[in-house]
Amino acid sequence: MCHSMGNYVLRWLAQKARERRLWQRLLRRKGPHRRMKHVFMVAPDVRYDIFDEEKNSDMANPEENPGKCIAKLCTGKVFVLHSSKDTAMVASNVQNWKNALGRRGFRESKLHPDLKGKVVNVNCDDYNTIGGTAHGYQWTPGVVQQVYAKNLA
Repeated sequence: MCHSMGNYVLRWLAQKARERRLWQRLLRRKGPHRRMKHVFMVAPDVRYDIFDEEKNSDMANPEENPGKCIAKLCTGKVFVLHSSKDTAMVASNVQNWKNALGRRGFRESKLHPDLKGKVVNVNCDDYNTIGGTAHGYQWTPGVVQQVYAKNLA
């Protein structure tokens, strides 16, 4: 699970792993040192278009396909937990001149075909009732049950 700017580090790690061809070694491994089962991107402070087809179609430079690289980190699904009530994401939008993935989730209509069924939007508006910036909704008990019931049961 990565929270907020931790997703920026996740993106960087995924792209570097692809660049250095670590995937082949991870895919062959048995035991504890293999890929994660699922990735949870909570309130991700990365660009909203990270999973778009346009951003993931560079055949000459596959390490430049950020969404595909993140999806390869796991054998299961990538869950994007987002909330329009997250005021920290509003500040990020203003500061970075971009829309953050954690504010609206990814655009399903523009999702790269290879990522369909692999990447899942989880709207946390109903669970974002903790005060302050409403940037800690992953700690609300209902979120885990929602993800499990809708996607993993």
